[in-house]
Amino acid sequence: MAHQLKSSCASMGMRSASRMCAALEQQPLADFSLREEVQLSLTEVEMWLAKENLSRLAEAEHQK
Repeated sequence: MAHQLKSSCASMGMRSASRMCAALEQQPLADFSLREEVQLSLTEVEMWLAKENLSRLAEAEHQK
């Protein structure tokens, strides 16, 4: 499971979560705060997407 999540995180640009998953692969019994890291990374991706959407809307409005 850590391997699949690592790949998914990496493909979405969630580098720190991906690194944490890689560490979990190597130390499966270690106590990692993976859930919190994934949630934080997802929030950062959502903020980036919102910013990109606003930027595209502004650009489209400017072209009218």
